[in-house]
Amino acid sequence: MASTEEKLLTLLLSVEHLQHTAMEQQKAVADSLAGVVSENGK
Repeated sequence: MASTEEKLLTLLLSVEHLQHTAMEQQKAVADSLAGVVSENGK
């Protein structure tokens, strides 16, 4: 059975991973939108 400290550490790492993934997805969306806007401006 994992200790409380181990569970908390695992949870923190999971949250950090999710935040990083969310930021990457937001950047990808922003880059895509920027590409669409620049294409429409031509």
